[in-house]
Amino acid sequence: MNHKSLQSLQIQLTPAFLNSVLHPFLDTDSVTVIEFKKEQLVGQFNADLRRLYLTDDQPADTAPHFLIAKLPTTNANLNERAAVFQPASRENWFYSSGASRSSVHVPCCYYNATDNATGQSILLLEDLSHAN
Repeated sequence: MNHKSLQSLQIQLTPAFLNSVLHPFLDTDSVTVIEFKKEQLVGQFNADLRRLYLTDDQPADTAPHFLIAKLPTTNANLNERAAVFQPASRENWFYSSGASRSSVHVPCCYYNATDNATGQSILLLEDLSHAN
């Protein structure tokens, strides 16, 4: 997992960014995300939740086809609450330090970044909704 403390979360979700994040987790360097579609997930969270549907240039069993992206929200009220309670910093700590010690299966965290000034964060997680 890639955890960073940032001054600003100016990350653009692009195929190039997703490839840079996912390649360390793949058994092969030859799989490339060529496009993706975003689906808004409903709910009142301290973040903008999206499911990403990935399209690769070639089939690969080790490459994820779906991700969950937890992005900073544009909702001012939710940002104010998040600044006070800082749930993102706790969640990011869990994925960077606590998840490996959990006895419960947790999604793989592919990317984890926190903005130190605002407390906002970005997580790219394994999508477990398609698990059998």
